[in-house]
Amino acid sequence: MSVLRPKPPEDPISLLLGPLAAAASEPLARLSQLSWEHAAAGLRPEQLLDDYMRDRTSSELFRALATARELREAVDAVVVICDEPLGHGIQGLFETCCHPFHNALSRGERGGRPRLFFDVGPPDPDRTAGLLDLQAAARGNDLLDRWGVVRIVARDPAARSAAPVERPLRAGQLEDALGRPIAACPSLLLTAAAGPCGDVFTPALLITASLAGIDVVRFLGGGVAMLRRFVEASPESNPPLLLAAAMWAVAAAPQPGRLLLDTTLAPATTALARWWASDAEAESGLATPLQHSCLLTVSQPRRGSLPPPSPSPGCGDGEGSPLPSRLSIDLPRLDEHTVGQLLAMRLLALHVLALQAAAT
Repeated sequence: MSVLRPKPPEDPISLLLGPLAAAASEPLARLSQLSWEHAAAGLRPEQLLDDYMRDRTSSELFRALATARELREAVDAVVVICDEPLGHGIQGLFETCCHPFHNALSRGERGGRPRLFFDVGPPDPDRTAGLLDLQAAARGNDLLDRWGVVRIVARDPAARSAAPVERPLRAGQLEDALGRPIAACPSLLLTAAAGPCGDVFTPALLITASLAGIDVVRFLGGGVAMLRRFVEASPESNPPLLLAAAMWAVAAAPQPGRLLLDTTLAPATTALARWWASDAEAESGLATPLQHSCLLTVSQPRRGSLPPPSPSPGCGDGEGSPLPSRLSIDLPRLDEHTVGQLLAMRLLALHVLALQAAAT
C-alpha cells in the first residue's frame, strides 16, 4: 500500500445568479471599477498560511495549533462562549466539518478531541445555565470529567486579529453571558474582530476549530482559493463580485431586501446561515426590511453513499434545469476547503459593498 495520502479535492464553489442576472449587470459594472486588492486586504488566510509554510514553528498558526493541543489534551469537553456573528461562524464550521454526532462519540472515536458546546448570542439564560449545570456535574478527576472554557471577546475590527491568550484563568476572571463567574478550569480568553465584516480567518476561530480536529490548514486554503479567484477572475466569473452585485440589485429593487441563505437542502449549514444573516448590509449602507433567499446546495453528502436531497419542484422551473429561477450557491461537498471558500466569498462581497458605500 502506498504511504502517500491522496490529495483531498479542492473543487471550487459556484454561484448562479438566476433571475437576478439582468438586474445585477449594472451594479456589477460599477463594482468592477473598485480596487479589488483593497477589498481583499482585510482578510488574512494567505498570510497565515504562507507564514506557516515558510517557518512553521515561529508562525502564528503554529502557536494557535499548539494552544489548541494543550487544551485538547487537558479536557474532554469545552464550552465555547462567543458573541455573534463570529460565534455562528465557528459553530457552523464545527457542524459542517465534524462528525454529525461528534459529541455522542467516545473520546477514542473522536480521536482524543473534546466535545464542544456553544453558547452563542443572542443571549439565552436557559442555555447558559444548562451548560453551567453540565460543567458543575462533572466533578471527578478523570480526564473524561474535565471541562474547559473558550471565551472569545469581540473588539474593534480595525485592530489586528492576533488573539492574546491567557492560560489558565483563575476563578472569577471569566464570566458567562449572565455575568456570573465560571468555576476555575482550563480556559482560554481570545479576541477577534467585531462586526459582520470582521475577518473569520483568525487565531480565535482556528484555535477553537482545531480543538475538534478540524483541518484548519485546509480551511485557510479554501479562503486563499477564493481570494485568488476574486483578484484574478473577470467580473463575469468572479463569485464575490457577483454576490456583491446581487446584494446591491436586491437592495435597489422596487421591493428592496437582503439576501439570506436558504439551507433547506443543506441542513448542516444552519449555523453558517445565521452567520450570513448577521446585520451585514447595515454596515455597507444597504440594510432593508425585506428578505430574499439564496439557495444553498451540496453536490456530495458528507458521509455514506446516499445522494444529496433533490430540489423540490418550487426550487426550479419544473423542467429539469439546475435551479434557473433561484439565486443559488452550489458547494461540491461540505468540508473545510469548501466552507473556507464560502466564508471568504461572503466577506469579500461585504468589503466590496463597504468600499462602494464609502466612495459615494
